[in-house]
Amino acid sequence: MPQERYDAGLAVRRDVIGAEAVDRMISGADSFNREFQELVTEFCWGGTWARGVLERKTRSMLNLCLLSALNRPHEFKLHFRGALRNGCTLDELKEVLLQVHRLLRYPGGRRGVPAGEGGAGGAGDRPGRGDVTSAGRYGFVGLGNMGGPMAANLSRSGVEVVAFDAAGTRERAPARARAAASLADLAASTETVFLSLPDGPAVLDVVAEVGAAPDRSVETVVDLSTVGIGHAQRAFAEASALGLRYVDAPVSGGRSGAVEATIAMMWAGPADVLEAHRPALAAMAKHVFHVGTRAGQGQALKLLNNFLSATATAATGEALLFGLAHGLELQTMLDVVNVSTGRSHASADKYVRRVLTGSFDSGFATRLMAKDVRLYVEAAAAGGTPRGIASVVRSLWDAVDAGLPGSDHTEVFAFLRDGGAASP
Repeated sequence: MPQERYDAGLAVRRDVIGAEAVDRMISGADSFNREFQELVTEFCWGGTWARGVLERKTRSMLNLCLLSALNRPHEFKLHFRGALRNGCTLDELKEVLLQVHRLLRYPGGRRGVPAGEGGAGGAGDRPGRGDVTSAGRYGFVGLGNMGGPMAANLSRSGVEVVAFDAAGTRERAPARARAAASLADLAASTETVFLSLPDGPAVLDVVAEVGAAPDRSVETVVDLSTVGIGHAQRAFAEASALGLRYVDAPVSGGRSGAVEATIAMMWAGPADVLEAHRPALAAMAKHVFHVGTRAGQGQALKLLNNFLSATATAATGEALLFGLAHGLELQTMLDVVNVSTGRSHASADKYVRRVLTGSFDSGFATRLMAKDVRLYVEAAAAGGTPRGIASVVRSLWDAVDAGLPGSDHTEVFAFLRDGGAASP
């Protein structure tokens, strides 16, 4: 290779990307990719960037347009920093990216647009994280009763999904998803990560590990779990400290809803981030509601919903047992109630499909229902709102969980039938 062109390219490359980063890439090259590094330095930098026709500032803008359109996030970040070194302002870069995204007809743009609250802040010329994500690759952590089918629906939508579950990924990952070797592997391979985990401590552990992962490309964590208001707020704070965007977005609809992609999602986060992710969300949820902008608001709505569900499920069981004691048939009672004012989701779905059939297989565990009611009562106590009914419901579900460990929550009917709850 002509040494003069290589030397010129190396000088420009170190000026634009940063000497430390370039030296690390070149010195870290092995026998397989060393020639590729030399090729890039000589022809891309020496043969193109070293030409004097266009200013470096202009070349930076062109590069960002191409890298954004080609969905190449790692190079994008390097060249964003380079554009700032070459004299581009954040406002100029925003206009350039808005232009290319409009031409690509991608709603809200791809990742890389500097965040309004963080684009100009922070350390020197470091760019802010993007307001939006690409449609290309998503991580999914937690492949249980809810997470498994949601991840499967997401992967079937045509995007690439990288999945992980601490209990074993390979046997739980959807057929079309890539099984990550670790959370660090997932964090280096995706830009947005969805979480579907059993409780708040699990979410905090994953946020901390993803945030600290080397070579992390993750920018946004969307938490689909039910963790309680306090844990969601703490996850938001800890994610923010790690440079991650955390969105509180719990879901409701049970395992059948997750399988059929008919669940409801309660998004508490920025509206523009919601719109950027809407195609991915639509693959998993039929109803996506923007319920607020603060972490914890999604949890508040999910907890009040689950308190109502827990109350209706238990109360329906008591009412039907009352009818059985008076010689009424279970099917007849459900037929009448479900066209009358006593109808609820519990009577119309759970008791028809899970109790009447004797399958008791809703896919939602009693321990999780007990946990959700407990979180509701604790939040109501902290907020000073009425909780007399909720306290009774909590006691009942705690008793069901203790009396029927490992049970499906629809087995509350069997618990009541068999005298598990004493009358006051």
